[in-house]
Amino acid sequence: ALVSGRGHVFEFANRRCVKMVGHRRLLGRPVREALPELDGQEVLQVLDTVFATGQPLELFERPVRLTRGARADEERFFNLVYQPLLDHDGATESIAVVANDVTELVASREDVKRAAAERDTERRRLLAVLDQSPLGITIVEAPTGRLLFANSRAGEIYGRSRPSRDLHEYVAEWGGFDRNGRKLPVDEWPLAQAITRGERVESEGIWIEHAKGPSPIIRSRTWSSMAG
Repeated sequence: ALVSGRGHVFEFANRRCVKMVGHRRLLGRPVREALPELDGQEVLQVLDTVFATGQPLELFERPVRLTRGARADEERFFNLVYQPLLDHDGATESIAVVANDVTELVASREDVKRAAAERDTERRRLLAVLDQSPLGITIVEAPTGRLLFANSRAGEIYGRSRPSRDLHEYVAEWGGFDRNGRKLPVDEWPLAQAITRGERVESEGIWIEHAKGPSPIIRSRTWSSMAG
């Protein structure tokens, strides 16, 4: 659209602009008269600023309330460019306004944010439940072996409350042994087997080294883990 003078009278509006505002008559009318709902909104205040300063301005993803026909005000989001056109004396004569409706883009991004927030909430709820489990539970990222979670019971079993950062540290600090007392290397640890094989490992008895207590070695309960 092109608006002129201090009153911002519409000199030109293309079909897309007319459609954006609900097919109202624009040409020859001041913006405040043609689109009264813009009064007090940033989009109109910026027109005044650009006319007074003669400096172009850009706005990104700004909300604009528009009244279309008999419907109530509808909020849309726009990227806007205000380009002043100056006369020979350098005073603002008119302003070209380019508007790009990005409502769907903003809405889709907000949907993604909401979905991520919901997933985070569900994750925290799940971890809270797992932390109360009477079974020792750990969650490890595959295939990196990075330890993501160890519940309170796992810490009690091993006598350590701080989970290691990765599987190598996990095995080194939370040592495990086979039935003959041989220390298990990383690739023989049940959790590592589940990650590398991509299959379930269960009912594999191991001995574990406890950090505290009179007996340095205790028998582990059934171990069940799944890669992924």
